[in-house]
Amino acid sequence: MTCGIYKIENMVNKKCYIGQSINIEKRWKQHIRMLNNHSHHSQKLQNSWAKYGGKYFNFSIIEICEKEYLN
Repeated sequence: MTCGIYKIENMVNKKCYIGQSINIEKRWKQHIRMLNNHSHHSQKLQNSWAKYGGKYFNFSIIEICEKEYLN
């Protein structure tokens, strides 16, 4: 289980969604499920995902940290 800060980046327009989680791998799977079901809480990310498709997004970990450092 990896705790920290992550980024979902649209590779076409370089716009990013930044998030944090105590379990980044699980959180990424949740994002994919919500985006594919058109139910993501970020309307901007949802619209971009619908427009370009999942293959144009890159997921990366920005920083690994202890959960005490997340807000």
